[in-house]
Amino acid sequence: MTPEELKTYTEIGKPFIDAIVSIFIKPKLEKLSAWIRKEDVKAQVSNSNLFENRFQEYLDRTYKRCKSLNVLVFPNQQIDIDSLYLPLTIIASKNKHKIVVDKFHDEFLNPYQKILISDTAGMGKSTLMKFLAVKIIEQAKGVPILIDLRNLKESNTILDEIFQQLNPIDKIIEKDLILKFIESGNFIFLLDGFDEIQQKNSEIIIRDIRQFIDKAGSNWFILTSRPEPSLTSFGDFQQFNIQPLKIEEAYKLIHIYDSISQIGIAEKLIENIKHKHVQISSFLTNPFLTSLLYKTYTYNRDIPSSKVTFYDEVYSALFKHHDLSKDGWRRPKLSNLEIQQFRILLRQLAFDTAKVNLVSYGKQELIEFIIKAKNKCAGFSVDESNFLSDLISAVPLFVEEGLKIKWSHRSFQDFFAAESLAYDSNKEKKLNQIYSLKKSNYNNILDLFYELDYKTFRKTIMRNILSEFSHHFNSTYQNIIHIPNNDIVERKLLTAFLGGIYFSNSKTEEKENEIVTRIFKEAQESEKKLNRLNPLGGIRRVNGRFWIIFSSDFRKQIIALLFNRGEKFLSPIKGIKRAANSDFEDMFKETPELISDNPNVWYNSVENFTKVTDLLREPGIQSPAIFIVDEAFNVLEQINQEIQNDMFTDSEV
Repeated sequence: MTPEELKTYTEIGKPFIDAIVSIFIKPKLEKLSAWIRKEDVKAQVSNSNLFENRFQEYLDRTYKRCKSLNVLVFPNQQIDIDSLYLPLTIIASKNKHKIVVDKFHDEFLNPYQKILISDTAGMGKSTLMKFLAVKIIEQAKGVPILIDLRNLKESNTILDEIFQQLNPIDKIIEKDLILKFIESGNFIFLLDGFDEIQQKNSEIIIRDIRQFIDKAGSNWFILTSRPEPSLTSFGDFQQFNIQPLKIEEAYKLIHIYDSISQIGIAEKLIENIKHKHVQISSFLTNPFLTSLLYKTYTYNRDIPSSKVTFYDEVYSALFKHHDLSKDGWRRPKLSNLEIQQFRILLRQLAFDTAKVNLVSYGKQELIEFIIKAKNKCAGFSVDESNFLSDLISAVPLFVEEGLKIKWSHRSFQDFFAAESLAYDSNKEKKLNQIYSLKKSNYNNILDLFYELDYKTFRKTIMRNILSEFSHHFNSTYQNIIHIPNNDIVERKLLTAFLGGIYFSNSKTEEKENEIVTRIFKEAQESEKKLNRLNPLGGIRRVNGRFWIIFSSDFRKQIIALLFNRGEKFLSPIKGIKRAANSDFEDMFKETPELISDNPNVWYNSVENFTKVTDLLREPGIQSPAIFIVDEAFNVLEQINQEIQNDMFTDSEV
């Protein structure tokens, strides 16, 4: 961004920032005046304007940082967020309440205080968080603190990150004073990218975040993440999802890109989309994929037919990188690698960094990853610094943000990591290892691999999940009698891959946040004693005092992947057929009770069996689909036969 543009943003933001200081900062200083008189902080506030000025500096820096975006459609450019942002609609998973995020809405936070926005790759979570930071300042709603959670590590806690943001380089604000300010409220913490937390020491980092949220309870929190089992730690957050784009919104987004680029292809692209709508309709629901569609059409005037083709064509466009505003000028490559050589090294880099769940790096850290990737790729003598320069400038799949370098979008890391797997001679072994790890950071990689190598996906991921379903179906509820077989089958289907699931009543005098904390903690302790592999993932009130605590399971996300890909052995899960009545509700204890196939417990009796089964249909605890038994077993048999046939062919060769 040019100095002139920075100055403009300072001028635009000044009246908003002055209002925040007047409404929130000055009154806090007055309330804390007695505490401030302590000798250890007196020097820093001896000048009454000093602390206000430092907050003004912070808000100015935050406003500039969030007001401009660096996006793949316009590489190496800073675009004003207001000219690019298309208002997204978020939907509460609990009551389906919808909010169009065209500004910062008080009703967005006031009823909940803690919000989780969880959705898949490319739905615009990070852009949404920057937009909210800008609008919080412009509407003088509080003091936004935007934290990229990927920057946290054992040696850089969430408090360290907050102190670094609030402190200019050459000035240090007393930490105790900052903590007092946070304790007094009116901060809005925007915690972005929970799923990008470093794998190393992740438990310590998550515990640190959780402890901070508990201690800073007078403030508001908005957390974003892809679906992730570790979100179990935030069961007291109200979950929202981002509504997929409607076709009219996708068209509007295309016009936005076209107005910025001034290429003039929007109408022609939309006309082509209408002819191929069935072919690409699912892509147009996703803001990032819509941007890729515009990007590829800019270069080749064609509409890709699949996600993999999308990414492939965007890579080709970026590598060739003709600048349409400069008569086809092509940016030179310092690495001197051809398009395929560059791609081979990029694949390895993507897989190595995805393995450790890192998308953002210091320069030297990233160079070390490049060196390791280069050593795994035979015949490469490229200079790693030149390769890095190309990744940032000539083939802009990475962007610089301050002292960090990160993937321009995590989806590209996923795509090239999936390609790396597809071309790996040990891919079956690695895919089975990925399945056994049960970590959600591989979900989008597996979805892309599904397109790249369906046969191997069937032999590994699909075979594993079908085998585990077969084992569950044939080994549970064997000793239940006097229950119709159809009801037993239904219970088996609804308990597949749920892991631990608990029912509980709350005490009438408990507040909701106390209920959530107590019940969730008690259920977690029960799970630890049972040595469960999958953590509890959430808690839901069904009606009145009745609660369901349920597991988060990697396999539920695989089922969603397979269902979305149209596998015929899955069908949509049906809603609750019978309402739970109050007498039934009172049967559950205040201590969370684990649901099992024990024939001697009251919830498996003739009078209660189907009622409990219906409770397992509660939205949110299930994947979107359940197995069709005969179809699932037939596909498993086919896959096993395919493996046998391949072994026979190999032995003949």
